[in-house]
Formats: sequence, C-alpha cells, structure tokens
Amino acid sequence: MKLTVSQMYFAFVIANVFCKGIGLNSSSVIYKIIMVVGLIGILIGISTRKYSRKESFISAVMLSSGIMTLLITKQYTFLITCIAAIGIKKTDVDRLMKNVCSIRTICFGLIFSLALLNIIDRDKVEIWRNTGYVSRYGMGYGHPNILHLTLFIVLTLNYYLNVEKKNDLKKFWIIALALNIFVYRYSASRTGFIVISIFELLILVQKIGIARKGLTKLPIAVFCTLIFFTYLTPALKNLGVVDITTLFNGRASYTYLYLTRYGYSLFGFNNSLSETGLLLDNGYLRLLIETGVVGLLIWIYLNVNLMRKIIENSDYKMAIIVTCFYIYIFTESFSSNIFMNYILFWGADEIFNKSKGVSINGDRFHADIQQKNTSSGIEEKS
Repeated sequence: MKLTVSQMYFAFVIANVFCKGIGLNSSSVIYKIIMVVGLIGILIGISTRKYSRKESFISAVMLSSGIMTLLITKQYTFLITCIAAIGIKKTDVDRLMKNVCSIRTICFGLIFSLALLNIIDRDKVEIWRNTGYVSRYGMGYGHPNILHLTLFIVLTLNYYLNVEKKNDLKKFWIIALALNIFVYRYSASRTGFIVISIFELLILVQKIGIARKGLTKLPIAVFCTLIFFTYLTPALKNLGVVDITTLFNGRASYTYLYLTRYGYSLFGFNNSLSETGLLLDNGYLRLLIETGVVGLLIWIYLNVNLMRKIIENSDYKMAIIVTCFYIYIFTESFSSNIFMNYILFWGADEIFNKSKGVSINGDRFHADIQQKNTSSGIEEKS
C-alpha cells in the first residue's frame, strides 16, 4: 500500500508525540531512528507538494534558518520544528490534534501509574529550597519540571478538544484541580502548579460574558509584555527600573548576563550555554541564543498568525491555552520544540492551510454544505 504525504506526516508527528509521551529524549536510539526516517520522508513529501509563491518563500526561509542553526549551534530542535510546520500543508489539524491528545493522555496516565507502583524509576532529585532539601520526582519523565509540563499539555489538549458542555466543564475543572495538587506532591514544580492554577482561573473568567471577549486579546498582551521584558532586561537594569538580582528566581539576572555577554546573532551561538554554566529557563531567551534573530523572527511570525487566528475566530478556549503557554515559556525552555509547544501547529496551520479566509477544515466544511445543497436542488451562486 502506497503512503500519501499526509499519512507520512501524521505518522511522523504521532511517533514523536508518543516518544515524548513515554519520556524518551534525544539520547534514545529509538527516538533517533524515528527522527531520521521521519524527517527524510517528510522532506521528500514536501518536495512533491505544490506551494504558493508566498508559502514557498516562507518555507525556504524556515528551512534555511533551521539548517544554519543546526550547523552553527549543533541544536536540531528548531530545524525539526520548521520541517513539521512546513509539512502541515493539506493536513487536517483538528484530527491531528485529537490523535495527539489521545496519545498524550494515555501515555501520561500509564507512565505516571507505573512510577507510582515503583515499576519504573521515579527519577528522584533533591534541591535546596528555602530552609532545606526538597525531594522531587520526575515519575518517568526524567525531571520533575517535565512531569508537570506534561500534565499541563494533557490538561490543555483535553480542555480544547473534549470539553464542550457546561457539565463537562465543571467535571474537567475539578479533575484538573485535583491532578494539579496531586502531581505537585511529586514534582514540587512551583511554575507548573502556578501556570495550571492560572489556566483554571481563566476558565472561570471565560464564564463571565463581558470578560470573554477580552480573553481573545489577552495572548497579545502577555506575549508582548514577556518578550519585551526579556530582550529589554539590560536596558531596564541600566535605567535602574528594576532590581534583577532575585527577580523571577534569578531568571532576570541570567537573562541580563547572557544578553550583555553574547548580544544578538543571526543564527545563534555555539556552546554558549555550556560555556557559562548558567541556568537558562527563560524560553524566549533560549530561543534567541539557540536560533538567533532569524529563528526568533520566524517563531514570532508563527505566533502572530496564531494570535490573529484567535481574534478572527473569537476562540476564547484557544486564547486561554495560548496565554498560559506564553507564561510557561517565560519560565521553561521548550519554546522551539513543536512537539511540546504544540500551539505552533495552530500557527503553522494558519499559514499553510488558510485559503481565502478559511482553513482547510473550513474549505472542507463549505464543500460539504455545497454538495448537500446541490443535491437538494439548491444551486450556489458564484
């Protein structure tokens, strides 16, 4: 049986999501094989598809940037994200995300349960916090922060795709609250706990009719505030506007040190992270360090299209999720990884599948309506 490009793309994404779902990383041989075979297949598939001039230009810029980033920084995550974004053309993103949601949910439940039963390693780490050592557990995900981030991904996907009715929303909110508290007992991830709490608070806010309209513009406000704060940190410090010594648990200090030492480059810096030995949990800064100005602009472009999609469709549920992702990215460095930062799929869908104001799913919907109307003796006027 001959595989279509869309089927190859689906298989590539699902395989990566499954690997992330069970805690595999780039050191795994299985993961490396999936990546190499999948990327080759997707690149061949991309070369056979027809793109508009605008799409071709965007694709060329993204691929070139991803390749240059790989050559200079030896980091391949951004290249994979670029290929996944380009390959999304003619893909039913709603169906894709439903599959991603199912796999993520099942894998999280399975891995966490196995760790609870001590069947797999709990990945214990100890850190000094305030007045003493705190035991934290990755519960099969390598690091406690990844554990809570995975819970956040599972909850947001299920909220968007599976919560429709009012009663469903109440049940989901209670379950999300319970899981957030329960998982925090093991992860002790303050960031993860706070972001999921904000997520639940925004769900309550969206029930207020007046506030719902404002939610669609919230991602823009949060995105601009955090991204400008990150890149203007040196200027803010020099002006004496903020004391960055302990701000955001030292993240502002690290940002200042990186920006003043390395500044800006087109395609990132090699070994900058290992040379300093500093922590870098700010995803906006890490994106700049690892992909350079060009990569950052591409990433911003994907998010601008995503925010436009939210406003055009008045999609408050997507607005809540995207807002929380932007907050999370400020404290964790997963911004360039499309399989963790899955909102980039929505941004890419808006670029490569939007035609004359509607998405591919919208085109298919209108085509179905037209077919039904024609069969009923109703002719569509051009």
